[in-house]
Amino acid sequence: VSPNSFAGVLKFSDASGAIGQTAVTLKTGVADTASVTWTPKAGQHDVTAKLVTPDGTVVESQNAVFYINPKPTPAS
Repeated sequence: VSPNSFAGVLKFSDASGAIGQTAVTLKTGVADTASVTWTPKAGQHDVTAKLVTPDGTVVESQNAVFYINPKPTPAS
């Protein structure tokens, strides 16, 4: 990997633990889309996404808060 790119892992987590991760390679100054499958429970989730190098160094970290509503109950 050149100094003009990043190769590592994008790791997603919340307070309950790991959500998932995916390998990524990014050129400097370029944005891309990455995703993992997750089925969250109802409630607030403080999600963190971290770019991690192969040696375990976190080079970037972003947080976002998501609110998941409970499933509606059927009317009786």
